[in-house]
Formats: sequence, structure tokens, C-alpha cells
Amino acid sequence: MIGMDRLPSIIKELLTDEEALMYVVETNVLQRSFSDMLTSEKAKVLTLRYSEMFSQGKRNDIIDELKKLENPQYIKENETSAPMGQRPTSRDKVASEYGLSKNSVSRLLRIDKLIPELKQRTDAGELPLRSAVHLSYLLGNEQSAVEKSLSENGYKVDMKKTELLQDYSGKLTAEQTNKILSGEATRKP
Repeated sequence: MIGMDRLPSIIKELLTDEEALMYVVETNVLQRSFSDMLTSEKAKVLTLRYSEMFSQGKRNDIIDELKKLENPQYIKENETSAPMGQRPTSRDKVASEYGLSKNSVSRLLRIDKLIPELKQRTDAGELPLRSAVHLSYLLGNEQSAVEKSLSENGYKVDMKKTELLQDYSGKLTAEQTNKILSGEATRKP
């Protein structure tokens, strides 16, 4: 086993938390295939790419630096010029970069708005992607109520239930959450 003192490393100092997070995310994307990531990891990557947190120039500088460190022969290509005609939107650029549709990008951006427990359910396949998107429109305390109800009662979710939960966004109570998830709210008398 190689000792820690023998591993080649580069230490970046005086980074903000946001810059450090971007380095971690970009390193992961460079080292792993995007398709190998969990849904919540994809959501975080796309959210960071899409957000206003980083200027495009700063993000490109970080990517270029990482690529140069990984491959000293790396030569930056000019990616800032757009073809004549229409300018692609941020969503178009992100979708193209990861080989996704604009709708997939939109869904993954919504997934990042879930509370951690619901993200875990999505990653584990317990919560279908489109159902998770519906739940992402709920307020944080409403998402927590959904998680609590799922944990305590073992309810299963489906599109109908999550659409109905979304319809109550902003006014969803724990009682209404349980009625919807149990199926009682949609049972015919």
C-alpha cells in the first residue's frame, strides 16, 4: 500500500465552499460516466451546471484546469460561439452536454429540490422519477410529511397519488397526506 506522503496531489487553497463543490462535481464527472451516477447525483450535477451560482467563465476555467491536470496535452476548444440563427438556452446546452432531452434535464433539476430522504427513495427505485418530480413541487414540510407517512405506513406511491399531492401544494396537511397515500382519498364510496 502506498503511503499518503507518496500520492501525487494538488492542494487548492482559498476556495469558497461553492468553488470547492464545483471542483468535486467536475472531478466526479470527468472520472465517472454521467450515466453511472445515481439519480440524485445527476440532479446535483445538472443543478450546479444550470444554476447562476457559477459564472460560465469560472466553471469553464475549473473544467479546463482539471482537464489540463489530467492530460497535460489538453488543448481547449472554443465552445462559446453559437451557430448562426438561434442561441441555445442553458437547458439546451446542458442537455446536449450530457446527451439528455430537455425534458430529462427539467425532471432532474426538479429532483434536486427534494428533501434528502425522498432523493434516497428515488435513488433506490422506490419512488419513480415522474412521481418524484410531482413531490418536488411540495414545500419542504409537506415533503417531510410525505416521507413520514411513507416510512410509518409503508405506503407505495404512484403517479395519481403524487399528482393529487401536488394539487394540494401549499395547503397539504398530514391528515390529507395519509388519506392520499393510503388511497382513501380516491376510493369511491
